[in-house]
Amino acid sequence: MNKEFIKYNLNCFLNNEKSICIIVSNDKKDLGFVLGNVYYFGNEMYAKIDEICVDNVEQGKGIGKILINEFEKKALGNGISCIYFEQYKDERLDSFYSNNGYTVAEDKEFRYKEF
Repeated sequence: MNKEFIKYNLNCFLNNEKSICIIVSNDKKDLGFVLGNVYYFGNEMYAKIDEICVDNVEQGKGIGKILINEFEKKALGNGISCIYFEQYKDERLDSFYSNNGYTVAEDKEFRYKEF
């Protein structure tokens, strides 16, 4: 993981009072992080995972699961009713998120415009 990338993103999130930032580290280095925010829509509150990243060498060791679980605890503590995120199509990611209880939203679409 690029330290400048991490510092920039952490700074953006830490300056928002509804942000959720969790870092897993050992004595030697940061192993992964998850960043997200709590949003309001009408009377509902929901959380969005903006980024989740685990060091390539550390993948498959349960760190992603720890990050997701801790994010869920913090988000639920803020009174949210739903957690969502966007991801690229990837079988490994599909498996990871499915194993952690997340399903594909059948009634949502993701749209974008490239420049």
